[in-house]
Amino acid sequence: MAWTKTKKVIVVGLGVLLAAGITTVSIIKIRAYQANHDSWRVPDLSWEMVAQAAPQVRIAPTKFKAPVFAQWDAGSGKWGGVRVSVAGIVRAAYHGWYPGRILFPAGKPNELYDFISTLPQGTEEALQRELKNKLGLVGRREIRDMDVLVLKVRSSGASGLQPPIIGNMTDFMWFKGGIGHYYCGDQPLSTDPPAPAHGLTKYLEMRLHMPVIDETGLPEHFNIDITWKQQGWQNYDALKKAVLDQLGLELIPDHRPVEMLVVEKLKN
Repeated sequence: MAWTKTKKVIVVGLGVLLAAGITTVSIIKIRAYQANHDSWRVPDLSWEMVAQAAPQVRIAPTKFKAPVFAQWDAGSGKWGGVRVSVAGIVRAAYHGWYPGRILFPAGKPNELYDFISTLPQGTEEALQRELKNKLGLVGRREIRDMDVLVLKVRSSGASGLQPPIIGNMTDFMWFKGGIGHYYCGDQPLSTDPPAPAHGLTKYLEMRLHMPVIDETGLPEHFNIDITWKQQGWQNYDALKKAVLDQLGLELIPDHRPVEMLVVEKLKN
């Protein structure tokens, strides 16, 4: 009986050790999984980090404090961001719709999030579902009467509108040292939404947060290279002046029916 009891104790002891070992291995695997899937949640997030992140779709309240901000795609088709507004996530989920064409009828949410969407296929649709499931937000296309800016030719022959550099699809903007810079090598002035962020009107909508209607009558592609002195993050009067002085194009306020991406919260 003593030997039987001893065997039982040994078996039970082995069982406890085995369970503890399995638990330890599981914890290690979980931590490794979390580390791999959280590798993008860093203040210096880059498009390379987003491109190399494990396939996933997530939205979580930001763990960063001001003034950190980053959002990346860089043409990879994968999106990621830290300390990003809901409007920024909507822009990624509904690619081709930019701030000037995104409308929150109930007002833009103020919360900030970290998010990533890096599935090899269907990542934008998956991010739309995550927006719906986590934040209860759904977007739909709708014609709305909106304040707009109408782009028209003010003076022909301005030096900023150059013949395209054929095949140069480059299209970028940046800010450095208080100077704004927009450049494109071979792009039209406008593209219809939803469409990739190419063309001057798309850039203006993104910066000015208003729909921009192209009534220049200039269907051809151009090479554009303009700079301006940026005074404050929201003050874009210098950009409008650069468009007028360097491109000969004027932005005229108006009120028009335009197609918008209307984002609303689902009712419980």
